[in-house]
Parts: sequence; C-alpha cells; structure tokens
Amino acid sequence: LMSSEAFLVPYKEIFQFIEDIVSVRVNYALTRGDKALADQLVHAGIAGSFLTGLLAATIATILGVIPAVLRALTNPGFFNDMALYPGCDIISAAGERTSEILRYWLVEVWSFPGAQLGMVLNGFMLGALEIPTTGWI
Repeated sequence: LMSSEAFLVPYKEIFQFIEDIVSVRVNYALTRGDKALADQLVHAGIAGSFLTGLLAATIATILGVIPAVLRALTNPGFFNDMALYPGCDIISAAGERTSEILRYWLVEVWSFPGAQLGMVLNGFMLGALEIPTTGWI
C-alpha cells in the first residue's frame, strides 16, 4: 500500500497551487477593501477546485482499474524482482495483492475533491489573515 503513495502523493500535490493562488488573490482583494472580489474568488476557487479534484480522481480511477497500469504505478519493479529472485514467496505475494491496493487506491483518489476544497478554504483563511482560525479547516 505504501508503494501506491509514491505515485499518489506527487499526483495530489500538483494541485497545491490552488491554495497559494487563492491566498494571494484574497489577500490582495481584502487589502484593497474589495469584499465582492474576495467573494467571487472564493466561489470560483471552490467550483474550480472541486471540478479539478473530480477530474484528477476520475483519471486516477481509470488508471487504477486497469490491473497492468496499477501494478506499473504501484510496483514498477515487480517483474525485475521476480527475475532476480525466482521463487521468492514474498515478492510473488506482493504481486497478488492488487485487490487490496485497488481498494486503498480508490479511497485515496476519491478524497481529492474534498482535499481540494480544503485547500481553497485554507487559502481563503490565510489570505484573510485569519491564521488562528485556519487550524479548524
């Protein structure tokens, strides 16, 4: 299961820019006293991040339900290890656990939309300089 994190963590972190953009733009809008712009930014950020989270989760789901792709992403050296250590039960058992990995994979990738929303709200709170309140998100 940890091997799937080697792909999922960088894949998830690609969208970290959303929090930074919302934080900077909201801070700029509130500094100018433009609450309407800040409101628009937050709503656009929520809608956009939810859609990109759904898109990312859908792509990762498609990659995960194809067994050969899932194995390549989560255990890229499987066939090389089998060639180097023929008859090793540990390596062959790891190759047979694709159903467990797939369940974990799906839970992780479908948490992306919620994580994206959290990033937008965190960016808003940081941009509004509500640092103590940020911990609740």
